[in-house]
Amino acid sequence: MAVKVGLRINEDKTKLMKVKTVSPQRVVLTKGPAEEMEEVTYLGSVVSITGGTDQDVEARLGQARLAFRAMDKLLTSQIFGRATKVKIFNSSVKTVLLYASESWTVTQRTVFINKCPNRILNIRWPDRITDKELWKKTGGESVLDQL
Repeated sequence: MAVKVGLRINEDKTKLMKVKTVSPQRVVLTKGPAEEMEEVTYLGSVVSITGGTDQDVEARLGQARLAFRAMDKLLTSQIFGRATKVKIFNSSVKTVLLYASESWTVTQRTVFINKCPNRILNIRWPDRITDKELWKKTGGESVLDQL
């Protein structure tokens, strides 16, 4: 069908993933059956055959943790103020975490991001405050509210 309108399939690059299906039917190209994948990264998001978002959330959390660790010198710096640190956090860590998060289900794993402002504001473990107060002090919006 595609050939009739001038399209050609690059069979070396063609992969197949069946999401939430048990169909045993195989897709056969001219060179043979298409390679079936169980998980792919597409536009930065992890897509799996289960159709869930767990793997994508885990991957994003890992990337956000790396971005936050990269801020270590900034966080201990006396040169930059709290407001600057929060702005950099929002633009470099929060955006990494929330990219393509529109379809996520909210779980406790996403609460990691609340620990970051605690560190920016020097709020230690015994001096805990509510999440609402925390985000009010940073002038931002909670990740859970954004999701």
